Amino acid sequence: MEAWQELSELYLQVQEYSKAAFCAEELILHQPHNHLMHQRLADIRYTMGGIENMELAKSYYCQALKLNPDNMRALLGLFLVTNTLLSHYKSSGSSKRKEVFKLSQWAQSEVAKRQRKAQAPPAIPNLTNMMLSLAVTD
Repeated sequence: MEAWQELSELYLQVQEYSKAAFCAEELILHQPHNHLMHQRLADIRYTMGGIENMELAKSYYCQALKLNPDNMRALLGLFLVTNTLLSHYKSSGSSKRKEVFKLSQWAQSEVAKRQRKAQAPPAIPNLTNMMLSLAVTD
């Protein structure tokens, strides 16, 4: 596995994306439940461009999110890839466009929800006060 990962990195450095994607696919065969492997392959497919690669990237980002719903990078990648796909599916009546639009809206709402959650005041001062009240004093 380490050899496939290293080979993928080397191919990425020389911009041999199709070969890097092959290596990433081999890594997924070895660790199908590793969300980072799916995310990595999605990133490579997104970088390769083209409608077919974008569809594959969308699938791999979705799988990464299914395996780890807290994967913010996969969520942002899904948002980017769906927006790119929306520009390719011009006809508003197509079922693919509707599916991609719903997925894009979901990803956007999830990102916004997580941003609001991250900006919420931390509960640490309350936790510190509780710990101080439980502290043993002489």
